[in-house]
Amino acid sequence: TDLINSLTDLFVDDSRQRVDLLERALKQGDLDIVRKEAHTLKGSASNIRAPRAREAAARLEITARQGNPTDCRARLRELKDELADLYDSFKAILKQLAA
Repeated sequence: TDLINSLTDLFVDDSRQRVDLLERALKQGDLDIVRKEAHTLKGSASNIRAPRAREAAARLEITARQGNPTDCRARLRELKDELADLYDSFKAILKQLAA
């Protein structure tokens, strides 16, 4: 349980920091950073077998590569929604393991 808790905490902390970076990069119009951070999040989500978050990050990465900041904002909202669902799933799993 400690290992699972540590891994989920690590993912949550890292992904939240990356989302903050994504938001700042979008405000600055730096789509190269958006693409790179989305790519990293895609890999992290893939590593923990979170396909919906991985796909949302992939869509953001592709949209950033295409150079459309308006669409990037929409894709980032989708990614944030998927991450929020994933965080909720983590909480439920950890609660079950602790019982």
